[in-house]
Amino acid sequence: MREQFTPERFWAGLDRTSECWLWTGPVRGNVGRTWDGERRWQVHILAWSLAKGPVPAGSNVLQHCGNRLCCNPAHLYLGKLVKPYSKPEHFWSRLDKSGECWVWTGGKTNSRDGYGGLKFRGENWESHRLAYTLAIGPIPDDLCVLHRCDNPPCCRPDHLFLGDRAANNEDKTQKGRVPRGEHHVHARLNPDKVRCIRQRYAAGGCTLDDLAREYGVSGVSIHQIIHRKRWIWVA
Repeated sequence: MREQFTPERFWAGLDRTSECWLWTGPVRGNVGRTWDGERRWQVHILAWSLAKGPVPAGSNVLQHCGNRLCCNPAHLYLGKLVKPYSKPEHFWSRLDKSGECWVWTGGKTNSRDGYGGLKFRGENWESHRLAYTLAIGPIPDDLCVLHRCDNPPCCRPDHLFLGDRAANNEDKTQKGRVPRGEHHVHARLNPDKVRCIRQRYAAGGCTLDDLAREYGVSGVSIHQIIHRKRWIWVA
């Protein structure tokens, strides 16, 4: 039986272990969904409505953090409600071309790394991938679209190039865009806690499961930390 909706249950059901308050319930189309007993909601819009009041007509609720599962009211803001894009000129008109990069000014994906996101002719796109497709041609299934400028929302075609997933991962690592350690969105540990875990296990008197329960992570994670397969940069 479905539990009766209350604002308290909604807020309590969010994962608030990081700056983003993440929805942990049903997701469709990269957006959290829920039912309040009267209507179906996108959860970030419900969060805005509960915290700040009704969404004005012609407006949409967006996230500063770019994470579409985030419901932290401090991360939410109002933007213009835009109809689905159906023509290339609609897409190109949403780019800020005042600088060297052509920057997407619409909504973002849920990846937290700044990539633009939109619906074009009924399909979900990352803005730089759509720019490449419209200007240059189809993207092979096994290739990614990379940025020479290292600016995720940039959609200028001559700043974009193709590479396989290995090249994409190497490119992100070299440019420092792979979050690790305490900077990861779901991180529950930090270097000091990692050192303490290793020291306490080496001293004896506690098991992997004991440490896992205390620090709120899995036993596998504790095992990998102790054997330096995770957090390997922490001395």
